[in-house]
Amino acid sequence: MRVKSWLTLGLVLIVIVGGAAYLGSRSEVIISPTPTTSPTTPTPTSTTTATPTVPPNDTDAVNQLLSDFHDSVRSRSLDNLLSLFSDEAVLTTADQLRFTGKTQIGGYFSYMFRRLKGEIDIQVTEATVTVEGSRATARLRILTNNELGVEFFELAKVKGRWMISTLTLFKF
Repeated sequence: MRVKSWLTLGLVLIVIVGGAAYLGSRSEVIISPTPTTSPTTPTPTSTTTATPTVPPNDTDAVNQLLSDFHDSVRSRSLDNLLSLFSDEAVLTTADQLRFTGKTQIGGYFSYMFRRLKGEIDIQVTEATVTVEGSRATARLRILTNNELGVEFFELAKVKGRWMISTLTLFKF
């Protein structure tokens, strides 16, 4: 029994050290929310660790895209929202429904906008953005109309513009 405990501890330490080494080799932005007078429009502050291969303007552009995404959802602006997705984008909902392409993704959001009554309140409580060349990922913890969730974005730079290629939604 004692050997099992030591093996488990050893495995945990290997995972922690390996994860730290991996994270230390990436360019990462951690956004933490700041108090705001309006709960529907939080203004996050961010800390950026840029590597020589990641221009700071790419990180800013990705953060702006994420902000535009949430603004489009809040305002139920389907055209603006869809302009943020690549033509072949994939959306996977918390219920494991999968939508491919702007037409299907637009159908999903159109349905959700009709179904949700009242104001759509989205607050980002934590965000991590990583940019590696022409690819980026973002993991955002959100509070939407009092429901906790996570949004995981995969983004690609298409013709000089950052676009959402994959969005996966999770609920708690």
